[in-house]
Amino acid sequence: MYGAILGDIIGNTYKEKEISNQEKLFTKTAGMTELSKGTADLCVALFDSGKEISTDKIAKVIEKRFHQEVKEKLDSMTLAIMLTSAGWIFQTISEVKTGAREVAGILCPDFESIQLAQGVSGAVFYARKGKSKDEILHFLSSESGYELQLEDAENFTLAKTEESEYILNAAFRAFYQEDDFEAVVREALATAKHRHKVCVLASALAEAYYGMPDELRKQVRKHAGANPDVSNVLARFDSFFGRVIRDEEKDLSSGAGDRTVKINGTAEEMAQTGDIREESEALSGIQILERAIELFHQKQDKQSFIILLETLRHQMNQETEVMVPVEFTKEFLEELEKQNVKTGEIEQLEDETRFRIRTISDPEGKEWCPAFTSDEELNKGSATSVIEYDLESILEAVADSPKVEGIVFNPFGVSFTLKKEGIKVVLGVSQE
Repeated sequence: MYGAILGDIIGNTYKEKEISNQEKLFTKTAGMTELSKGTADLCVALFDSGKEISTDKIAKVIEKRFHQEVKEKLDSMTLAIMLTSAGWIFQTISEVKTGAREVAGILCPDFESIQLAQGVSGAVFYARKGKSKDEILHFLSSESGYELQLEDAENFTLAKTEESEYILNAAFRAFYQEDDFEAVVREALATAKHRHKVCVLASALAEAYYGMPDELRKQVRKHAGANPDVSNVLARFDSFFGRVIRDEEKDLSSGAGDRTVKINGTAEEMAQTGDIREESEALSGIQILERAIELFHQKQDKQSFIILLETLRHQMNQETEVMVPVEFTKEFLEELEKQNVKTGEIEQLEDETRFRIRTISDPEGKEWCPAFTSDEELNKGSATSVIEYDLESILEAVADSPKVEGIVFNPFGVSFTLKKEGIKVVLGVSQE
């Protein structure tokens, strides 16, 4: 998604003039258009659609975030470009196409627009997955409804009805010809017509295929800072992939002594960006959650809070587990003794009424549910029996419980407290 927003900023700057070899991509006059905001808004709609893609949830986000005049101005290619985030968010090509189809069906409900949306988002997905450019070419040609050609884009007629075909061919040609991210963007900026949209689409494909240089990603975040809506979605997008902004990591590590915060991307993400490290350095889901908690503990700002909430949501979807202290009933302990179950052995619990979750009290006497990410964090408190819960189950239990105010992760260390309102946001439950 960074690629589309970078392409919007730079394409808008050089919309009326070509870029010279000496000029940098980003200039002081660079600025985002409504295309970036629309890209961010549709990313939110797809995020909030849930595990099972929900048309109703997508429609609610679109209704809330898209003004009527923006909807009326949307054309097929603009919508397809705004939907490039679908190629990142979903894990299968079927889900990508479903997500793109559902959004297009709301905003541009015609066959050509739906085809193009599915084709472009699917091409980004396959570029991210390491498919060859020829395979992506074949897919995009068959799905978009347009036959892509690698000849010079200027050979296409510029009738209004063929604008999408021109943009698609010009953008893919730039992507196909060049062999690194910046070269693709510069080639797209050499296009004579529709340079802005050509740059956005080519940049989106290039990011998925080559990755984006750190310095350019930093520039995107800098310019996005002028629009909190876009900036917040970028933070959420980063945390979805278990990735904390590297500049923030440097800021934290410079003053944090031995306690640095570093969240690596997934192995797949690192491999695509040339940032692959030894397998032993890859972080587990629970480690990613711990780093996000520590980041928020040190930064205490809105962006790190959004990152933490999205990390919780993502790890919940990954079925990451935490440890919750429990107290077993006397009857159950007697039953275990009769069955001669020894310490350290695993016993299948058929009835959860045989134990209750142990809560902790704050200075005001309010009860909270504690959850621990590791044995190290657990051992900072008093000895207790524990049960491993997947995040979704424990968050749902806390949200439904009238006895507790919320959940506290690692209450005896670097902790994070989340009230029920925040839990419902993570779970995707709408507030009445």
